Amino acid sequence: MIQILLDSGSEYSRAELAQMAIEAGYEWLIMPDDSPERLRDELPDISALCREAGVILTIADNVAACREYGLHGVFLHKGADPAAVRNDLGAEAIIGAEIASAATATALARADIDYFALTPSDAAVIAEARKAGVDKHFVAITDNKETTETLLAEGFSGFIIPAAGCLTL
Repeated sequence: MIQILLDSGSEYSRAELAQMAIEAGYEWLIMPDDSPERLRDELPDISALCREAGVILTIADNVAACREYGLHGVFLHKGADPAAVRNDLGAEAIIGAEIASAATATALARADIDYFALTPSDAAVIAEARKAGVDKHFVAITDNKETTETLLAEGFSGFIIPAAGCLTL
């Protein structure tokens, strides 16, 4: 599972990054949260592009935009309430949550959160969570695609990678 974050730290627009990611074969994009105006300008084109290509499109933290633009779900950073978001968006939405502890993973697994994201330095959380019975995907938030083999060996099953870090022309 590789999720491409459509970061704006690039010479390309987010729509161009989305097009390049789709052409490169990536099947999951994350739109960063932004101002309502910028989302209104960018999301209709990006979501149409993803729909046409059969690519999953989620957004970081913005539940209202997820609903308004018919996105597949949300990725929630620390401090959000993933269980409340699950109740709000329903069972069909994809919900990922950034976590820092096995206890959080255990509690959120009961709330039917689909996957958890960690920094590579928090990889020890995966083994603890597995011992507690958590059977969910753990995704590394990384901009270093060269470490993927090591991260897979540590228990990660996917990656969130900034587009600028993997879509070089």
